[in-house]
Parts: sequence; C-alpha cells; structure tokens
Amino acid sequence: MIASAVEAELAVMLARFADLRLDDGRQTVVRNDFLPEPRIQTGIGDVSVKVPKLRERNGNGIHFNSTLLPP
Repeated sequence: MIASAVEAELAVMLARFADLRLDDGRQTVVRNDFLPEPRIQTGIGDVSVKVPKLRERNGNGIHFNSTLLPP
C-alpha cells in the first residue's frame, strides 16, 4: 500500500515535468530504477518499500523525495 502511494507521487511529479524536452525531443525527467529499499517502521512492524528514482538529463537538480517516507 505504501509502495502504491509512492508510485502515485512519482507519477504526479513526472506529469509535472513531462513538457521538459532535450534538443533531440526526449523527455528531460524520466524514471530510472529504484533506490535501495529502506526499512520503514509501521504499527504492524518493519516493512521495506521500493522507492523509485528519477533521472534528470540536464543536470538541473530535479530529484524525487516522497512526502510519505522519511528522508
């Protein structure tokens, strides 16, 4: 359930930057694999969550940080 919410956050962010394009027409901000899985403590115990990461091809410093997970 946490992973689904994080994926939804990422989808919103990717949609926000969808119009940014490189000179060759490719998107500037794209999904790029996953970060190492953090262990999150919940009321039912520890869970690990796959957190997706972004690649920003122009080096403008665009990063994805979920508001649902600790930094």
